[in-house]
Amino acid sequence: MDYQSFGDVVVFDSTYRMNKYKMPFVPYVGMNQHRSTTVFGCGVVSDERVESFIWLLRALMKAMCQQKPKSIITDGDYMVKAIREVLPGVNHRICSWHVEENLPKHLGTSYES
Repeated sequence: MDYQSFGDVVVFDSTYRMNKYKMPFVPYVGMNQHRSTTVFGCGVVSDERVESFIWLLRALMKAMCQQKPKSIITDGDYMVKAIREVLPGVNHRICSWHVEENLPKHLGTSYES
């Protein structure tokens, strides 16, 4: 029920090597009508290769009755190829926190937050 009602915009964000097995944990989450985080699914992958994310996205889509989100937010564009293959036509954006974190690296010391 939750995904059918609130799965229009989802976040697909890997927490890199945070668990005891040093494997990326990837939650697939959204927000409900109360602005509370709703977990639709998650997975643990052995690496951050495109093939691993393709596998995980296909598994999630199977669990979600092939209902694609309208937009997906990720922590980086290494997931772009997987999203384009499994979720063609879905809008992809990089989360604003990661954009702001990388501004000084790309703009140098002239950037002030």
